[in-house]
Amino acid sequence: KPFLLFLGAFILWGTGIGCWSGLLFIFINTYLSMGEYFSLVALISVLGCLMSVQFLSRLAMRRGKVVAWIISSLLTVMSMLLMLFLDPLEKNISLLVVIMLMAYLGSISFMIFAPALLSDIVDYGTWKYGGQFAGSYFSLFMMVMKANDAIGLALGLAIVNGFGFSLTANNDANAVWGLKLAAIWIPVALFLLSIVIIRKIPITSRRHAIICKALARRERRAAASLNKSQLATNS
Repeated sequence: KPFLLFLGAFILWGTGIGCWSGLLFIFINTYLSMGEYFSLVALISVLGCLMSVQFLSRLAMRRGKVVAWIISSLLTVMSMLLMLFLDPLEKNISLLVVIMLMAYLGSISFMIFAPALLSDIVDYGTWKYGGQFAGSYFSLFMMVMKANDAIGLALGLAIVNGFGFSLTANNDANAVWGLKLAAIWIPVALFLLSIVIIRKIPITSRRHAIICKALARRERRAAASLNKSQLATNS
């Protein structure tokens, strides 16, 4: 169950981020006419994220991986909603930098927290079922990660195309609404749904510590039993 909850939340999160990231440049370049600033803003955002890696690690250690994932998701949601305040008539570069930094920080921090939480779920599976499922769990995780971007991008482009948004011609209010629906509102909805599922994942830091102790006791008993068997065989 914890793995299925994790996978469900990850699919919603990944589809939302794929939809948003796939349309981000179109939103900035075509709608806002600020495409010339995109590379610079993206570079500033990435550098800001690299400087915050240590803070993100401390957040996960102190508050737990589930809480850290929720915080990173909420940060990304806030950045998406701030995009509604960007006006094509006002080239607000400062606000764009804030938005991109928040979005990159939320999405990159997720890529730190999610695999770490999955490792805890692997330990739970080992404790409950007595088998090693790390390979299967992470293989499925990587497969879904690759599929999420494609599904999100395809969904976003289909919606934008359905509303008649054009990359070359002037777009009416209906076409702009379609772009905002696909680039902002649908990703926000998917993120919020993923948070609802994330909160149901029962593997907290305290419970994971209990699982680790139980696995350590099991390994000690297995080692002691093996030693007894070897002594009996030698005698």
